[in-house]
Amino acid sequence: MSNTEFKLFYCGPALENGKMNVRDLAPALMAVGSLLEESNRVLNGGKASVSVNVKAFEDGSFGILFNLDQSITTQVMSMFTGDQVTAAINILTMLGFAGGGTKGLIHLLRKSQGQKPIKAKKLENGDFQLYFKDGQVLEITKPVLDLYTDLKVRAETENVINPLNTPGITGLRIGSVDEECTIIQQKEAAYFTAPEDETEEIEEQETTTTLSIQALSFKEDNKWRFSDGSGTFYATITDKGFLTKVHHNQVSFTMGDLLKVQLIKRTKITGTKLNNEYEVTKIIEHRSAARQLTLPFE
Repeated sequence: MSNTEFKLFYCGPALENGKMNVRDLAPALMAVGSLLEESNRVLNGGKASVSVNVKAFEDGSFGILFNLDQSITTQVMSMFTGDQVTAAINILTMLGFAGGGTKGLIHLLRKSQGQKPIKAKKLENGDFQLYFKDGQVLEITKPVLDLYTDLKVRAETENVINPLNTPGITGLRIGSVDEECTIIQQKEAAYFTAPEDETEEIEEQETTTTLSIQALSFKEDNKWRFSDGSGTFYATITDKGFLTKVHHNQVSFTMGDLLKVQLIKRTKITGTKLNNEYEVTKIIEHRSAARQLTLPFE
């Protein structure tokens, strides 16, 4: 069992009477718990679990004393695999909630002013250098990098800082019980805005298939709605020759017309959400939906 304590003090004119609006406080309290749990997940995986408890409210500004309990869940396995568990106090240090805040995630976000690095370099000692557009080069440890690149950790960090966006709350002091606190000013709140999920293409398939026209579009994106017999979807048409004919009224369409096409299906993932995008690169054949009786002419 590993146990430690830390404090958060929200400061400002709105809090001078020792009161804080529950609409600001409740999300911040939840965010602190979630941030520690997500950080433990990143640094320890399933080897340890943590619980975050509010121990006491402090007078003056609006201070909260937290207690962080950590339990080793796979102690026997760790003895044989050599896996080490990041202790509770070290989790706080990596976040910047302890250790003076000079080596953790909070320090990195403040120094970089929330910028995304343009390059990362791994050093021989296992640490990393991050390069930024303004010329800054910041050196961080692998655990801090893992926290920095985890979107859930970043989102909960933003939620902890979010009360600074409330008028009258001008600062946040974070630190362990017996050390100097890290002070975050209201003007720095924007540095902690979490990045959006990045979209990654994980698969691309190209096929020749026949589609039924469900809806036309003559806007610049040239997205038409099609059916492949099992469902409908929008696809961007990039066949320039075909589009030229359409724009010059050299071809006409009705709903249900069939197009034999070369179709690219791209599967992308944003966070945990899968999304398919379709592109028609070539129209091979156009068949009208108007059908005629076929007669056995000699």
